[in-house]
Amino acid sequence: MTEAAADPAARLARARARLVLDRPFLGALALQLPVEAAGDWCRSTATDSRRLYYAPAWIARLGEAELQSALCREALHCALGHLHRRGRRSRRRWQAACDYAVHALLAAAGMPLPEGALHEPKFAGLAAEEIYPCLDELEARDEQELRLRDEGPPASGGAPRPLATAAREELAQLWRARLERAA
Repeated sequence: MTEAAADPAARLARARARLVLDRPFLGALALQLPVEAAGDWCRSTATDSRRLYYAPAWIARLGEAELQSALCREALHCALGHLHRRGRRSRRRWQAACDYAVHALLAAAGMPLPEGALHEPKFAGLAAEEIYPCLDELEARDEQELRLRDEGPPASGGAPRPLATAAREELAQLWRARLERAA
């Protein structure tokens, strides 16, 4: 593998370009998120609705189609307002419910999910709010902890800071407009 091929930022840029050609709607959404290498707080990819953060070592392990899927996952979290709809729900469980909802959409679109992705076929067509109360049942059935995505950035270490309510609302409106334009 050449040095450029191994560079996670270059691989993400190529995956985004290919995504725009292969799946224009999702590609248009993914282009709205500048990408940034993250610190130790991020084990795969994450978003704060302003940027897409990535763990370079995780990106290096993915194939091209899985990279596209990871880009779509974060863009869909933004477009669907997942970061703004949590309310008083547990952050970890809400993130898991959102991942299940997005992964169901990606699987239905024929996109491969990275190894370890939270996916349950019975959640196809359900919103995160509908999946959230089902997670207790799923944990009990599987008799194991949910394999959750990143808890999110800590308050230090160069990670993004949590947004104030007004800023979250502004971003939610921005993503609604982006979704309309992409459609």
